[in-house]
Amino acid sequence: MISARVVKMHLSSRGIAEIPICDMDRERFVLVDFGGRRYHELKTNLWTEADDDDQDIVYLGTGRHGGGIVLKPLFVKISGRWFNVTTGQEAPVDLP
Repeated sequence: MISARVVKMHLSSRGIAEIPICDMDRERFVLVDFGGRRYHELKTNLWTEADDDDQDIVYLGTGRHGGGIVLKPLFVKISGRWFNVTTGQEAPVDLP
């Protein structure tokens, strides 16, 4: 385990934040952000960037009260190990 503060500093240094989704490719079940990046579902409601072969961020799909989907960072890979963004604990799920 590492501290949640270290994880948040890592995210901040890389500019990783919530991602508002503006579109969905329903045929391929892919979400699209305003910059055109695409995200596919890794596991139920866990999303990763579709065009990134070296995935090191897993997002949680959430909804806004006013409508729309937002992907929030949930797990981040640091030094080859996955950590929960909120707690700093190692991720309990099998991630790529």
